[in-house]
Amino acid sequence: MRAVSALAIVGTALLSHGCRSLEQSAGVRSTRSVQSRNDHAERVRILRWADAVWDDLVVSSDNRKFSRDYESGFKEGFAEYLSQGGTEEPSPVPPARYDKSRYQTPRGCAAIEDWFAGYRHGASVARDGGYRQWVTGPSSLLNSPVPSVDLTPDPIKPVPETVSVPRLHLKIKQPLDMSQ
Repeated sequence: MRAVSALAIVGTALLSHGCRSLEQSAGVRSTRSVQSRNDHAERVRILRWADAVWDDLVVSSDNRKFSRDYESGFKEGFAEYLSQGGTEEPSPVPPARYDKSRYQTPRGCAAIEDWFAGYRHGASVARDGGYRQWVTGPSSLLNSPVPSVDLTPDPIKPVPETVSVPRLHLKIKQPLDMSQ
């Protein structure tokens, strides 16, 4: 009978922990699913914005001809700057689509260089246009004065030759009986 009781207690403990784990797991999956949808919607919105800014650029450039690689780099740089912030520099290597053998030629290298130039241009337009503020939203830190902090070290004070230690005077009203 004791074995059955012990098994029941262990089983209940395991099942209750399992239910909690299942509940937490469902919560995490739900949160991640919502976050993933939000991230996707944000990315689509930013890419549409990049398309609109690109169209304005082409019109304001007297319909100057840009390569598809430059356009692609511009839009990617614009979108990355808005979503990630940071610098206007692309990663050291181009996107994976440029790994194909057709880009391992002088014309292919020129296309990659065009993409890099477009990326830098798109990121700088995003920065200079102040577009990122519409993605990140307001912050109480942006326009508030930063408190000044004096970071200069304190001068080293000489240690006195003798150090006085205060004496504690304790009065015990009743002696302790240590025999117990």
